[in-house]
Amino acid sequence: MPSARENQCCMGTHVVDGVLETEGLDCITSHEGFPVNCTNRYVLLASYQEYVKDKGPMREGEAIHEYVSI
Repeated sequence: MPSARENQCCMGTHVVDGVLETEGLDCITSHEGFPVNCTNRYVLLASYQEYVKDKGPMREGEAIHEYVSI
């Protein structure tokens, strides 16, 4: 990612710890499901449409690319 703020490792969220341990991986991007679920434009579009359906349309100027600690 172009900035330090955007370049955050998911390891800091502890969401993927179990997957990494179970699969013996150092990084979630090495998981076989990552590219098909997280970088596929059609999957991302479907996820966005589901988000809009559940949460409503985004407001003008709403930040959609923020690091959120889970």
